[in-house]
Amino acid sequence: MRPIYVLLMALGFQIFGAQDAEARRGGGSGYSEGLEFVEMTSMPGENGSPLALCVLVKTQNVLFLDVWRTQKGYALAENRCDASSYIPVTSDQLKVFKMSGVISSEVPDEPQVKTGLAIPYWAWAIIAGLVALIGIKLRRKAGRKSARRDLMGDASPAAIAILDAMCHAAKADGHVSPSELIEIAEAAQKMTGEKIDPKRVAEMAKLAESNLTDQDYKRLVAGRTEDEKEVMMRGVLFVAVADGKLDSKEQQFVGKLAGVMQMPATKIQALLGDVVAARSGNTAT
Repeated sequence: MRPIYVLLMALGFQIFGAQDAEARRGGGSGYSEGLEFVEMTSMPGENGSPLALCVLVKTQNVLFLDVWRTQKGYALAENRCDASSYIPVTSDQLKVFKMSGVISSEVPDEPQVKTGLAIPYWAWAIIAGLVALIGIKLRRKAGRKSARRDLMGDASPAAIAILDAMCHAAKADGHVSPSELIEIAEAAQKMTGEKIDPKRVAEMAKLAESNLTDQDYKRLVAGRTEDEKEVMMRGVLFVAVADGKLDSKEQQFVGKLAGVMQMPATKIQALLGDVVAARSGNTAT
């Protein structure tokens, strides 16, 4: 065995103990490890070809963009560092490599690679624009929510929530007819026992969101008692079957609302039967 390898083994260097480069991401964010080529060495790898000296670089990612780079020291790898595994090199091992001529004596003791901010300035501009756009949308959404609440005046929180849910259900299929607005006002008034102006219902329907998030569904039922949730679901079903059927978007709305309420399918079916019977008798109970 050549003296250099005896010395390396004494230092605890494992020629065949390669580590896999890591990559951890979630929602487009996380980190990844990469190798950057420095020079070829005279040390053979597992396949007999010379190993390359590389710099191990860890890159933090946000929204699939490289944001921050840090160097994690030297490493050896095959295929001129174009590899998925590597062998870490300690500072002591690096000194031995230089002394033995395995690598050039001119290799710096510390890797000389660009670290720190990795994302280009134009990308920051895009991110800033996206953040601003999201902020504008959230402010507008909050404004519409506040406006809907104000339209109900002194109505109870339960009545506001029930009517809000009914207006969103009506808008689920993308269109709210004048006759639907009158029906919503009459049904909500009977269900809540509070006077509801059809004109205000029309304004609320205009301000209703077209694409609700999971958080929106949670907001609709937040703070409602089990009885109030049942009244809300009854009102939503009353609106959804106004045309005699539940289309896919209306089914999705009912399903997500029921999921947030943790209302079983058997209960939904029972309420749907009541609503269909009530509509047949031209009443809302």
